[in-house]
Amino acid sequence: QNSQLLKTVSIPGEMSTPAAMSCGNLAVATNKYLQLFSLNPKNVQEAIFALNETSPILLDTAQTFMQFSNLGRSLTVTSQNLFAVDIQLFTKRIDVIRKKWELEYAQQNVPMPIQRTGEMIFSVTTQHNSYTAHCFTYNDGVPTKLWERTFAASCYDSVLQVADGRTYFTTEEGTIHELFAQQNNINYRVLASDTAFVAPVAIDDQHFFTVDREKHPLLCSNVTGWPSWKADKINAQQYIGTCTGNNAIFIAYDKTITALDIATGKKSYLEYSEFKGKSFSSAPYFYDNSIFIGSEDGHVHELTLAKQDNIAFLQKKWSFAAQDAVTTTPICANDTLYFGSADGNMYAIDFARRRLKWNVKTGGAIHCRPTIHKDAIYFGNDDRQIYAVDLNGKPLWRKQLTGKVIASPTVIGENICFASVAGEVMSISPQGKTMWRIYVPGTLSTSPVKVGDFIAIASNNGFVYFVKEK
Repeated sequence: QNSQLLKTVSIPGEMSTPAAMSCGNLAVATNKYLQLFSLNPKNVQEAIFALNETSPILLDTAQTFMQFSNLGRSLTVTSQNLFAVDIQLFTKRIDVIRKKWELEYAQQNVPMPIQRTGEMIFSVTTQHNSYTAHCFTYNDGVPTKLWERTFAASCYDSVLQVADGRTYFTTEEGTIHELFAQQNNINYRVLASDTAFVAPVAIDDQHFFTVDREKHPLLCSNVTGWPSWKADKINAQQYIGTCTGNNAIFIAYDKTITALDIATGKKSYLEYSEFKGKSFSSAPYFYDNSIFIGSEDGHVHELTLAKQDNIAFLQKKWSFAAQDAVTTTPICANDTLYFGSADGNMYAIDFARRRLKWNVKTGGAIHCRPTIHKDAIYFGNDDRQIYAVDLNGKPLWRKQLTGKVIASPTVIGENICFASVAGEVMSISPQGKTMWRIYVPGTLSTSPVKVGDFIAIASNNGFVYFVKEK
């Protein structure tokens, strides 16, 4: 209750992480120095004095975390490097500290404190949008790395939701995260680790398809995450997308489409390659025994399933030329094929005659797959605009967002949810009335989804945010 200021000291730099204290020793880190002090509250003259005043340890980062051990005689520090400092007590030497060992982190940042238990040290570093957990153990007084594991914060652009409401987000290090609602609660588990290096696609009520780190296609159980089969490696530089039809999984990558039998994972059709054109640029779409897919040269191609001399293969039947790359996955409804292009147009193709029905010009490239709801088509573009157009091509309304729209709109209840890369999420009625608008941290490239009574929004900062409509 009766406090008294005994002594103050000044340390160059700025402090942004907590100090550490143990057994009368105090460690303070700034963005320039690591300084150690000894505390003696019974002696005003020596209430606090520097242990390494003549040789302060230089730092070059604001994020430094420290932990004492061995009754305050050892200090483990994680900064841009991981190192330990020995404190030599009861000595007449002027400099009573020395570095015991040091390990490099290759210029990664340290976002959180280290943890030390017994002879093991755990630390986490971050670089770009990924986190790496490190585990060390002591061997003759020097730490030896046991393992490290990387966790990516960014989600893939597609979110998988199956019929029973279970929702799967996939992060870039191959982890599949499952969310499901039960008794008004949101439940979470890691379904599989180091498994999915492309966004999973639902095959049936029990299985999903993905591609592993070594580029092997996998059919996995959505209950256990274990593979039902593992196909031969595909030699892909860039994976584009997947669709299913006629008991086959069609995988698009580079200029090629490969078909695998759903039951066995064996090839069921000869590969199709677009040798003359540019790479495919949209996920394939299966409809009426044909595959529709966009390409970087501005075409939408139709491939049909053909067979000759007992050999099944894919054959090009028709193409439509837009003015720029087609990166949106086509979608068909009411005998009309809809897709957007980087030329800023939303196109509608008469499916029966394979002719242009109408197109709507916007002010920016269209990269999100359109969504159809209540006799209207909804989409956004790079010009930060969102649009509603009726199925005859008549514009109904448009609104301005704060960022580009690359995630497909989602129908939730009676309204349509849009998400922009600026972190903005907006719910709009079919008549164009804004029902609500929120902002979440990070950038958004995935569509909002309904999970129980909540709307789940996956951000590229590694968090999933839950919103409940009033």
